[in-house]
Amino acid sequence: MADYEEEYVKINGDEQYLLHYRKKDKAPVLLYLHGGPGFFEHLMAYELDKAWGDCVTQVHWDQRGCGRTWTKNKKKPVNMMQMLSDLDAVVLCLKEKYQVEKIILLGHSWGSILGSVYALKHPEHVMAYIGSGQVICMAENEKEGYAHALESARKAGNEKQVNKLLTIVSYPDITHDNILKEVGMVHKIEMSYTGNNGNAKMMNIMKKSPCFGFKDLFAMLKSNKVNEALVREALTFDLYQYGTDYATPVFYILGEEDMTTPVSLTKAYFEKVTAPQKELKVITGAGHNVMYEKIQEYASVLKEIVQTL
Repeated sequence: MADYEEEYVKINGDEQYLLHYRKKDKAPVLLYLHGGPGFFEHLMAYELDKAWGDCVTQVHWDQRGCGRTWTKNKKKPVNMMQMLSDLDAVVLCLKEKYQVEKIILLGHSWGSILGSVYALKHPEHVMAYIGSGQVICMAENEKEGYAHALESARKAGNEKQVNKLLTIVSYPDITHDNILKEVGMVHKIEMSYTGNNGNAKMMNIMKKSPCFGFKDLFAMLKSNKVNEALVREALTFDLYQYGTDYATPVFYILGEEDMTTPVSLTKAYFEKVTAPQKELKVITGAGHNVMYEKIQEYASVLKEIVQTL
């Protein structure tokens, strides 16, 4: 018998995909909010589960317009408000399924936007919020990323990359018709100079997943196009606009070498956070995908957090 459970549940009118790694009854339920928008991570859940052990019942959700939820419905997400409504429905579904009062939210990258806002708005459902690859202000993230890419290209003497970057005016500017292409170009150049992004390791984990299917590859290839509206909206996101006063414990587990969501910006916000309990951990030698790059170190921090709740 498989040690995981797959199901589709009715969420705001659509069948949406959930993957469960159920543990002992007393283990808190942790809902993993994946990155993107559109980059589902349920194919890597088995590797996390091996490292995390029995400390949590891990649940992965393929968000609207993503992965097996998109394969089932072929519907594009409209905006972040719709995604937060979906998240609320998923949380209530899990509370009923597992008969618990609250659950842990773990937000990765784009998922940290949804998780942070939800924790601020609905602490009555949240045991704790954990952020990794934590987004604070997307515009500032992109500005730092652009500066890093340009500086790196100049140091490397790569005039082709330098000239490409200099063609962009006032980056990031969402009024540009080709802003998504600009973002893609900047990220591609930046990643060529970033040693720790974990992408290769993540792909290797994915292809060995016990629940991998070829339809997953198709969904992955379509994700950018399907989620264009959300990407544009995400570029305007600023967590400061939602406040810093949390009524639930807040923990950040960050990769020291994260250039996508720089640690300096995250620390500056975290210093202003008020919460019943808060802690920030930085893992050396890791970048934006810290939970896959340093699986055992991440698991150790996660277990420590769960023990304090």
